[in-house]
Amino acid sequence: MRPGLSLRIPGIQELSPTRNGVKFNSLSISLSKPPSPRPSEGKNHHRTTTHSSPYSRITSGASIKKLALPSFLRISHESREDLLNKLPLGKTAISQGSECPTDTSSIQTLSKEQNCPSVRSTPAPSSDEFIDNIFEKGLSKEELLLKVGKITLSRGDLQSLHPQAAFTRNVIDACLRCIKHKNRKLFKSAESHDRVLIINTTLSQHIFNSTKDTKLFCQRNSLKYEYVLFPIYIGYWTLLALDNRQKKLQLYNMRKNDTIIEQIIICVKDFIRRELKHHEQKEIEVTGWRELSYEVIECGNIEESDCATFAIRIAYKVAINNRAALTGEVLDDFRYNLLIMLYKHGNQNFQ
Repeated sequence: MRPGLSLRIPGIQELSPTRNGVKFNSLSISLSKPPSPRPSEGKNHHRTTTHSSPYSRITSGASIKKLALPSFLRISHESREDLLNKLPLGKTAISQGSECPTDTSSIQTLSKEQNCPSVRSTPAPSSDEFIDNIFEKGLSKEELLLKVGKITLSRGDLQSLHPQAAFTRNVIDACLRCIKHKNRKLFKSAESHDRVLIINTTLSQHIFNSTKDTKLFCQRNSLKYEYVLFPIYIGYWTLLALDNRQKKLQLYNMRKNDTIIEQIIICVKDFIRRELKHHEQKEIEVTGWRELSYEVIECGNIEESDCATFAIRIAYKVAINNRAALTGEVLDDFRYNLLIMLYKHGNQNFQ
């Protein structure tokens, strides 16, 4: 409704024959003898031609059109047409199911380019094109090609996934992040799947280089997960798996070094002590963790250049597929699978 436009319906008194100086033709009806519903053709009537019978007025086209209007527009006033013309009514489109044809000559359709003129996205390269770009000779190894979470990977980082090459630390953290993300999705789809917390290499280094009095703990209670995984470097990369249900630490590929194993057990107990005190306000001596056991799992001879690949393979087995084989023969194919995983999870348009 536009401002200043009044839709007040006039009352009966306002429509009286003498209201506001406007005189309307009135009809006098006798109560003693009502008029005939349909005048006979053979009789002469004394009424002038300007008057019509009630029946003819009721069945006239104008009356039928008036009855088709909403009740608030059924008014007999000289300003009715002017009022209707002033109403801010839009043009109504005729539906396709109507018998009347629809005039579509003035309708313009927008193409996809007109709807989104500013959106011009460059299609991402395929996985084969992306891999070819990584290993193409003569290109800078410092060029950043991929971002996984907060980890940016250069061409040199990604080239370390080539067989017989040693993984960079960025690649290790990026692969572990992808595995952790996949584990979270698997747990959400099936709660029977184990929840696994994977510590990144930086935090893991602080944990195993800390002292008993260090105030270092995880933001979430790591002991509520089924497993906690620690990637560590002891002259070569390996991985520790803390089984929170059985209160047992699994040490893979430790090469029978009793001194290192003893130091690792001490660091893990200190970590558990800090987690219990911070998150549960308990001392380790009053819990089942005071009898932490450990198991050394030998996996055959692993080349030093493949140690980081093997550590990530352990994380993949624990967090995603517990049937995955832990042998050196599968590591070359696993490197390629890791590269595809980084390609799928990473962002190439981050700059």
